[in-house]
Amino acid sequence: MSEGEKKAKRSKKAKTNGTVGLFDPMTLRGMTVRNRIWLPPMDTYSALAQDGLPTPFHYQHYVSRAMGGFGMVIVEATAVTPEGRISPCDLGLWADEQMDAWRWIVADAKAAGATMAVQLNHAGRKASTGCFSIGYEHESVPEEQGGWQTVGQAPTRSGRWTSLANSPLTKSMPSSTSSATPLGVLMISASTRWKFMRPTAICCRNSSIR
Repeated sequence: MSEGEKKAKRSKKAKTNGTVGLFDPMTLRGMTVRNRIWLPPMDTYSALAQDGLPTPFHYQHYVSRAMGGFGMVIVEATAVTPEGRISPCDLGLWADEQMDAWRWIVADAKAAGATMAVQLNHAGRKASTGCFSIGYEHESVPEEQGGWQTVGQAPTRSGRWTSLANSPLTKSMPSSTSSATPLGVLMISASTRWKFMRPTAICCRNSSIR
């Protein structure tokens, strides 16, 4: 029995038992992912030029996972504004040149059969922190070393929360979402480090690379 026949047999057996197989395709709002093994977003702190642009490292990191068989590859925390980065070495998607820098990565990952996703992120008052790439781990990065004044929902932790409609995250999200969609990124996961908000998954329509 060939390997393909074995897979078909296992899939048929799982379906007759009322369950699904790990390698069975999954369709969500018209988007079909080839299997149920997804690479979760894990920050690599490797945009070493501190410009939010992906590098050849990111190409190797994500395309190799797509070639390895992941059904969905979810790109690490990608800031919606410069001041929303967790660290100065985070990726970003607030400028056109960042969108263009992702095209070869998205194209080759999709050619390898993976569905691409991105975790949009705003770190709020927990932004501008150090990482292994630049030091200052578990500390705020000084402005003279590439850090910045952070922003949040309120001036202080004990301050009164302002309207979500006026928050930096809410204002920045639409432009970053529209930047991700033309790349062919099919799912966007929105995340924030403001504790009162829960991460939200947003499914986007299929879009070809322009």
